[in-house]
This record gives sequence, C-alpha cells and structure tokens, in this order.
Amino acid sequence: NDVAANGGEPVAMTLTIIMTPDSDPSDVGRIMDGATARAKTLGVEIVGGHTEFSDCVTRPIVCGTAIGRTKRPIMKDGFRAGDKILVTKLLALEGTCLLVGEKHPALSEAESDKLVRFQSMLDVGRESKIVSALPEVRAMHDVTEGGILGAVAEICSNANLGSRLYEEKMPVDGLTDRLCKTYGVDPLRFVSSGSMLIISSDPGVVKYALEKAGIAATEIGEVTD
Repeated sequence: NDVAANGGEPVAMTLTIIMTPDSDPSDVGRIMDGATARAKTLGVEIVGGHTEFSDCVTRPIVCGTAIGRTKRPIMKDGFRAGDKILVTKLLALEGTCLLVGEKHPALSEAESDKLVRFQSMLDVGRESKIVSALPEVRAMHDVTEGGILGAVAEICSNANLGSRLYEEKMPVDGLTDRLCKTYGVDPLRFVSSGSMLIISSDPGVVKYALEKAGIAATEIGEVTD
C-alpha cells in the first residue's frame, strides 16, 4: 500500500521474521504460507529475507520491505493551500475487521457478508493505478495507524500546511459506527488500511476516474495555510 501511495507498482518483497525461543518451526511455516498466498494475489515475489529465533522478542516480529517501480513518483509535499482532500472507499475498514476478530461481537448475516467485503478491500493498488497518472493528483497517502485524522495531520505537517476537514462528510459504514460506539473507538482515528488519502487540484476529475472503475471517493476537506 505504501508503494502504491507513491504512485508505484509493488513487484518484490523481503521479509525478516524474528520468533520467540519457544516458537515452533511450524509457526514460521504458517506465517510464510500466509505471506506467500497474499503475495501471489498481488503479483509480488518474496525474493529474500532472514529468519531467526531470539530471546530479544516476546512475540513474533515480521518486518517487510516492499520494492516497486513507477514512471511518476508522487511525492508527499507536491500540494498547496486550496487543494482538496479526498478519501477512497470507507474509513476504518481494517479496524472494523480487527475489532470483530478480537471482540467476537454478534453479527447479523448481512453484517457478516459485509465484513467479508471489507476484508477484500484492504488493498489500495487499484486506485493508485487509476489516478497516479492524473496531473490533478498532487499527493497520496495510505491511511493506517492514527486513522484519517492521523494521515491528514502527517501529510500536511510534512508540507508545512494545514487542513480543514468536515466530520459530516466522512464515509463511515453503519457496521463500523456501531462497533466503534460499542467498544469506545473513534473511527476517525482508527487504523484504516484500504482507504487512500488523495490530495487533488480538481477533485471532480479524480472522483470521475475512480467511480468509473467502481471505487467510491469522497471529498472530506481542503488544504489550508
């Protein structure tokens, strides 16, 4: 997702895996099986890395380095006051999946089906391919820890600019809203992999390109001085 947010296409990856001394080698196998399956769906090769068992860690650590290629790298500071801020899909998609996995709330059949859709929406590669070539796109950022508020603060502070956001425009699904209220989580600060933050001089062009491909995009604010 970070490679995609810089306008690139991920092609290869290395993984460093550090396990606790009491871990079984089969635990490494399960991690690699999952990583290999996901890499295959993304068209990415795992080309190397390192594995060890160490008493320096209290839980398994997996560190990945993604390698990508791009014709037009999109920098994080190529925007200015007056540009518009958009976000793709829905906020807190990943956070909603994590909440369900940890808290095991009762879900209706429709909500369970929706959760499966959420899990399939965590990749931002498609939107990157669609909009990264548009000159109207000034910057992109993968929304992860800290949620949409953290992502906007991070990218704007990096460019020494501010922002004005509109809470009522934030695209939060009803299931996400219900679970966040139940467990006391702010969906605007919740981990949101699957949502791409896009800053554009012409949001209409970006929304048209994305929605033509079936990807929702919402204008949530603007860059300020």
